[in-house]
Amino acid sequence: MADFAQLMAEEVLLLQNDFTDILISLFYSEKSGKLSMSCESAGPPNNPLKENLTIDDIGLKLILGKCDKIEYSYEDNKNKLLLQIKDA
Repeated sequence: MADFAQLMAEEVLLLQNDFTDILISLFYSEKSGKLSMSCESAGPPNNPLKENLTIDDIGLKLILGKCDKIEYSYEDNKNKLLLQIKDA
């Protein structure tokens, strides 16, 4: 599961426009067996899922295919992306 989590984190990083202030956090629940990842980045609003929609984007397809739920929000001058990853 560690290799899969690393791959997902790398793909999320590739969607970012600004790399100066990024925080990636992983959350795992033993009770439910679910893995979640959050990515917070500073800067102007930028929903990477909407901004980077291209047919050839394999990384984005991987993220969309491996997540049960993806939420984007912009709060406190930070872009926040929360991914609930399917059984990894």
